Amino acid sequence: MRVVVQRVKRASVAVEHKDGDGTSSEPSSVVSEIGKGILCLVGVKDGDEKGHAEWLCKQIVTAKLFEGMSEANADKRWRSNVKQNGFEILLVSQFTLNGRVCSKGKVDFTGSMPPAEAREFYSRFVDMVKSAHAPELVKDGVFGAKMEVSLVNDGPVTVIVDSGEMKNETPLPKPEAGEKIRDKDPTAAPALDSK
Repeated sequence: MRVVVQRVKRASVAVEHKDGDGTSSEPSSVVSEIGKGILCLVGVKDGDEKGHAEWLCKQIVTAKLFEGMSEANADKRWRSNVKQNGFEILLVSQFTLNGRVCSKGKVDFTGSMPPAEAREFYSRFVDMVKSAHAPELVKDGVFGAKMEVSLVNDGPVTVIVDSGEMKNETPLPKPEAGEKIRDKDPTAAPALDSK
């Protein structure tokens, strides 16, 4: 799975209405909207499993994308998450996140899960996010529909979370007393022990 997470002041999704002949006779209507929170564009990959969805759910609900909540750290960034703040989440399915541009500019979407299977998988993912956060604070678009997504970015802050990173997750080293993590050069070779 791949999720593009955007911190927003507000966001909404509207669905285009079509007649039986495929033409639009009515303007698009808003089906979901949120205030402050995060907009998540969700791409389900072929081969995704429940563990991928659980991991991504945890990542988006606990990602510290907001300022601190107390007076002491209210002006400090990256201190709190959507759940701690009681902010909203808008989930929008987007199979094109798994597309890749091939030769001659052709776009290949074979990395995406087939639609019928993806619909069920995505629906279960929405339920997971509702359980992990708060059902009334999680909104959703319409799977497979042509949608218009409107948003007001906050920051802008945009992060990409990919289930392919699950196995590569390693804890950051803790700094030694008086040292900042950035003081270390990540490209430097480790010192050899002289003993």
